[in-house]
Amino acid sequence: ALSRVLPTLAKDILVLRDGEFLARAMVPITGQPVREPLRCRADAAYLITGGMGALGVLMANWLADRGARRLILAGRSTLPPRRNWDSTTDPDVQPKIQAIRALERRGISVDAVALDIGSPDAVQALLARRDRDGAPQIRVSSTLPASPRARFSPIRPMPACNESCGRRSQGLKRCTRLFRRRISTSFS
Repeated sequence: ALSRVLPTLAKDILVLRDGEFLARAMVPITGQPVREPLRCRADAAYLITGGMGALGVLMANWLADRGARRLILAGRSTLPPRRNWDSTTDPDVQPKIQAIRALERRGISVDAVALDIGSPDAVQALLARRDRDGAPQIRVSSTLPASPRARFSPIRPMPACNESCGRRSQGLKRCTRLFRRRISTSFS
């Protein structure tokens, strides 16, 4: 019966509204922005989980473009001591070092920390160290500014990343609880 109504096979989730089949899709956002552009506070620190990966480096530069001057790039992998950076030949480490140096050339203070966001003890230790050192307040945002006109495709589960993604999302939930009183949750 459905094949008579829907002549071609759909590769997405469809909804039938007013006799018409609709599928979710990314659409360009048009018109004027619905809010002021994001501005980061120069006196705060911004925590980026997965900060030394490709997306983390993009986010770091995006925040720097908006005024952030202190970034905490958190990831599970460690970097060699800074004194050994010039002699590092590991092809996985070199781009991370180059990205940090590029941020520092822009005047950004970068704290690259090995941190398993899924470990409450590790997060507590980071916060305790920052408190002990008198470091600036960490500011995070749980959502990025978006237009109410934007529509997104549904995210499908990927069995290969369920364990890793689940651990990270649980870690972020724990961080939210740990940070609730200690971290401001807005950029400005």
